[in-house]
Amino acid sequence: MLKHILDFITCLLAVYGALSIILDFLCARGVRNLRAGNHEIRLVLLVKNAEEVIEGVVRSILYGGFLRRTTSDGKLTVVDMGSTDKTADILRRLENEYGCIDAIGEEEKEGIYSGFSQRQK
Repeated sequence: MLKHILDFITCLLAVYGALSIILDFLCARGVRNLRAGNHEIRLVLLVKNAEEVIEGVVRSILYGGFLRRTTSDGKLTVVDMGSTDKTADILRRLENEYGCIDAIGEEEKEGIYSGFSQRQK
């Protein structure tokens, strides 16, 4: 169990690091604000039975400024995919603590697509 948690954290940090490097590279190349323009980016995190790590993961995303710099709406959507531990309770608490978190259940995951407008090409 501990090995799976450490593997999950390692993978998450690797993805976060890679995205941070890409963002820093784009900023250095003159792309100052990714939220400006004619695009929409939404960050969605799918979780299941992650009570031991979810709070640290969410706080890392928020405190690092990654969310604010990369998403169109400045929100993090966390979808609990049917956890049987306290993950959902932790997500509800974080949602109440931070206005930029949308914590939803698996049954509401289709709502992730709301807010994205159909653009004409």
